[in-house]
Amino acid sequence: MNTKFANSSRYSFEEVMEAKTTGGRFVTYQWFLPLPLFSPVRRLSKIYFIPSEKSASAHARRFNLVSLIIGWWGLPWGPIYVFRSLKLNNSGGVDVTEDVYLNIDKRNYEAGKIQITSTTTTYTHPSPSEIKEFKKVFKKLLKDGVIQNPPLIGIDMNTKDNEKPFFLIGFDQSIDEIEQTITAAIYQRFYKHTRFELIVLNDDFEARDIFISQAVRIECV
Repeated sequence: MNTKFANSSRYSFEEVMEAKTTGGRFVTYQWFLPLPLFSPVRRLSKIYFIPSEKSASAHARRFNLVSLIIGWWGLPWGPIYVFRSLKLNNSGGVDVTEDVYLNIDKRNYEAGKIQITSTTTTYTHPSPSEIKEFKKVFKKLLKDGVIQNPPLIGIDMNTKDNEKPFFLIGFDQSIDEIEQTITAAIYQRFYKHTRFELIVLNDDFEARDIFISQAVRIECV
């Protein structure tokens, strides 16, 4: 993933590297493009360096303003996503410090850009509302005996530049004969443009251990 620094001209490479041990952070902020009748498209800002003595809230204001101005147009989901975005930005934005320090080098930093090729967090959790819908899907599949155990779900963030993050759903059993049934049940609750991938959590899945440690188990009680 290629992205850019927003304020690299204000802080030298040596300053940001020294800040690694003194509490400096790299943060990005969220805003949305409204889509009437569909879930808004999430966008992330350029990456801001925040010294330890500074607050991230000042940079959040401009992206909150964008969401407040245009986010409401995407009814009916726009207002919900605007609220989530404001809450996230006001709490400090999306902290990408570890990933930046894993990939940063002086030449690219001074050019104002970075290529994220190694990440500490590959899979993030679905939102509470998405988890709620997944619970409905898999509670019924468990009741009907289609699956034996609730799956693990993570949002795969380690995508190519032209790809959006997608849901990865891992099962403790073979799904060859039930994959179509599971997919149909999911799309009863989610829009058809939503991307899912179903996997079996066996040794053939190279990222098995990372996925298990970072994904969330859907509790269907």
